[in-house]
Amino acid sequence: MVLLFIIFHFLVVLGMDFPLLESYLDDLLCLPIVLSVVLYIHRRFRVKSKLYRLPVAHILLAVVVVVMAFEVIYPVLTPRGTADVFDVFAYGGGAVFFDQYINIG
Repeated sequence: MVLLFIIFHFLVVLGMDFPLLESYLDDLLCLPIVLSVVLYIHRRFRVKSKLYRLPVAHILLAVVVVVMAFEVIYPVLTPRGTADVFDVFAYGGGAVFFDQYINIG
C-alpha cells in the first residue's frame, strides 16, 4: 500500500494526470496503511501474537475519526479543505479492504 502511494505520487510529480485517482486514491489507502501500523504495534508490543486481529469496532472507530477529521473539521478550519461524500466511501472501502485482506490471523 505504501509503495503504491509512493509510486502514484511520483508519477503525479512527473506530470502524469490521473484525475479520479488524485481525488480518491489517498483516501482509499489511508486506513489500510494506518491500521496496518496499529495492527503491527498491537501484535508486536501489546498482545505479542501474530494471530491477533483488530476488532471491527476499532476499525469502525478509525473510520469515524478519520471522516470527522478530514471531512467535517478540516474543511471548516481551512479554505483548502473540501468535504466530499465520495471520500467517506473511499475511507470505508479502505477499511473493508484492511479487514478482509490485511487484518488476518
